[in-house]
Amino acid sequence: MIIKSLTRKSNNYAQPVKYILDKDQDRKLSWIILHNIDSGNNSKGDIIAAFKKNDAYRTKNNRSTIAMYHEIISFSNLDKETIISNPTIMEDLARQYLQKRTDGLGLAFPHYDTAHPHVHFLLSSNERESSKSIRISRSKFSNIKRELEEYMISTYPELKNSVIKKHLKIGKSRRSR
Repeated sequence: MIIKSLTRKSNNYAQPVKYILDKDQDRKLSWIILHNIDSGNNSKGDIIAAFKKNDAYRTKNNRSTIAMYHEIISFSNLDKETIISNPTIMEDLARQYLQKRTDGLGLAFPHYDTAHPHVHFLLSSNERESSKSIRISRSKFSNIKRELEEYMISTYPELKNSVIKKHLKIGKSRRSR
């Protein structure tokens, strides 16, 4: 499993929300996770409005900095059939990731349109109804990756092709890699 984090300075939430939710999907495999978002019907408009409302809590000093994170967890193409036959695996891993990663707003949605099944995440840059940033250090991000991979290995051993062993190495300096 590979976890990638991208940042966006623009607070135009409509574009990434539409991109994440509008992909051609097999609806029987689809699920949506809304983390710290109160939206009964999961409509794009309500999700965008929730992100915009939370964005208003960012302080004026933070206006020129990161507005959101677009993160992706990707799995091996060799595990695609396993994931498709049990889509709750990716959903569970996405929930685990959101719980570890943010106290802010989060959206997660799966994509199966490439050889590698993956989950897109959109995260607010600040905690829910707070100006406090959700930014984390590289070491904390590495710890989250390691913890999620350990969880995946223990809970879903059938995803053996998605294991990235470098996440599990503890105590190695960056220079020794």
